[in-house]
Amino acid sequence: MLQKDPKKWRIRYEIANQLNTLSKIYETETVFKYIFPISLKLCNDNVNEVRFTAAKQMYHVVDNMKQSAIYQEMAIESLKGY
Repeated sequence: MLQKDPKKWRIRYEIANQLNTLSKIYETETVFKYIFPISLKLCNDNVNEVRFTAAKQMYHVVDNMKQSAIYQEMAIESLKGY
């Protein structure tokens, strides 16, 4: 619901701003299963500021998965299709 409501873009913007931090505090598996999909959705947001901010954070989200080469490689492959 948060993703579809155009009035709540500022909340999505703040979440996009915190993707790097979120990807640092959770285990790699959790980041891959939950944070990474949210990051991709934010990169497709209707509001430019949200998209831009999320896109800037994607490197950090993927880089923070370096503890597991499998998850990191799957994330990179997902981004190639993006």
